[in-house]
Amino acid sequence: MKNECSTRKSGKSIQVEGLHPNVVKDMLELYFDKNWVLPISITMIPIEEAAIISFGDPKGFYCYIIDV
Repeated sequence: MKNECSTRKSGKSIQVEGLHPNVVKDMLELYFDKNWVLPISITMIPIEEAAIISFGDPKGFYCYIIDV
């Protein structure tokens, strides 16, 4: 399954799409904390296999593909 992300209008959030149904909020939190910065909130959207991840102070806001 291909994972994609896109920035949201606020500029401090990304939407990650194409998540495997078994991916849970804690997995995303650990991934971003280890590889980037700890998110301030993660909103899972199971029906769309997606999540919206918000950051307080994104360090160089880049959109990239992740495999979780």
